[in-house]
Amino acid sequence: MTTESHLPPAAENYIQSVLKHVPPPLPERDRIAMELRSHLEERIAAGSTDDDAVARMGDAEEVAREYLAQVDFTDATVLERTAAFILDVALGVIVLSPLFIALWILYTRHFPVENLFTLTLFPIALALSVIVLAVAILSIIYFPIMEAIYGHTLGKRLVGIYVTREGGEAVGWIPAILRRLPFLLEIFWIDAIFALFTKRRQRAFDLVARTVVVKR
Repeated sequence: MTTESHLPPAAENYIQSVLKHVPPPLPERDRIAMELRSHLEERIAAGSTDDDAVARMGDAEEVAREYLAQVDFTDATVLERTAAFILDVALGVIVLSPLFIALWILYTRHFPVENLFTLTLFPIALALSVIVLAVAILSIIYFPIMEAIYGHTLGKRLVGIYVTREGGEAVGWIPAILRRLPFLLEIFWIDAIFALFTKRRQRAFDLVARTVVVKR
């Protein structure tokens, strides 16, 4: 249950500054906000000015790290990460399915349906092309944006996992983009193999970006 806050804007802005470093899917996020609000309310009620109450709380990023250090994160398994990826790709294919249908209709209008290639090989080649296109779009746009803003994609959300920095902080834009470079460099499979051997099931570019996938 949430209560109406009577904190001044400076205090509310400080709370949001701390929460900016806390992953959105983290269950403890609401508790952290409540504790911060309680501490600030107590200090202001005791006579501290707004600015003094905020200043005594400490650096927002450091405060977030202190809270996150108390959280017991559990790393996601390779199977969970694979399942989330498959779900996201399936979502991309569903979104692009109208393109598949449109190309199929366009093709069959110019070539006889009785043609063996039209009936068998072309649909398979077209479907594979749509899947490849879906993965490319997801990797360049969908994955980085969703992980940077929300901490997870829809597939990860369904599986119950999300992305953080190695210390538990919110992943942020640069790491979210960096960990997706293997898709653009066409070395995804080499990158993914690392997850089978690293301690925290990190891909090669997870290690570079200093990110990890954890369970909710």
